[in-house]
Amino acid sequence: MGLVEFLERPSDIAFGIERRLEYTIEEQATLDPLYNPTPTCRRRWPATRATAPSTAILRSTDEAKRATQADLDALVARRAALEQQLHRKIEYEAIMADVRKTQSRAALNLQTNDLELAIAALRQRLVDQTCHAAERRTELQRALRAVAGVRDGVRDEMAARAEMQRELAADVAAASGRPGSTAPGTPAAAAGGGHSRAHTGAEEGEIGGRRG
Repeated sequence: MGLVEFLERPSDIAFGIERRLEYTIEEQATLDPLYNPTPTCRRRWPATRATAPSTAILRSTDEAKRATQADLDALVARRAALEQQLHRKIEYEAIMADVRKTQSRAALNLQTNDLELAIAALRQRLVDQTCHAAERRTELQRALRAVAGVRDGVRDEMAARAEMQRELAADVAAASGRPGSTAPGTPAAAAGGGHSRAHTGAEEGEIGGRRG
């Protein structure tokens, strides 16, 4: 087609350009629901097709709203589930804390009971040791009294022996100081000597009997 023929049919050229623009706008609206054509293009669309892009846009917007609302509902449900889990965890931690406190109290009570039993055993042992010490002290006092009695007896015996020795010495001195006893060769002296010896033997027998 030459340039003269192209210029002689301007209506055909304009119609072809308009149809191509309509197809381009429709394809763009199909591919991109948020595509917003210019007002000039809208005015050049036929009346039957003027509502198609806006309906698709509204439909896409509603679907997007519904999807967003569904996502929001899912997030709210997720949040509620997490809050519920958090509350359960807090309750569980509180219960476990009470359990630990109870176990600690039980362990403390057991330790207290053990300490009380140990104190009671120590008290009983102290009482037993005190009783044993008292008995031992009584036995020692008895032993001391027995030793004191033996000591007194020995002292009395030694005093008696000293008294007997003094009496014996006095008797010997008295017997040696009698008249006629100085001449050992005379009969009187011999008699006196024999008498004094006999007397001395009797005294020694008496002293031996006392010692026995």
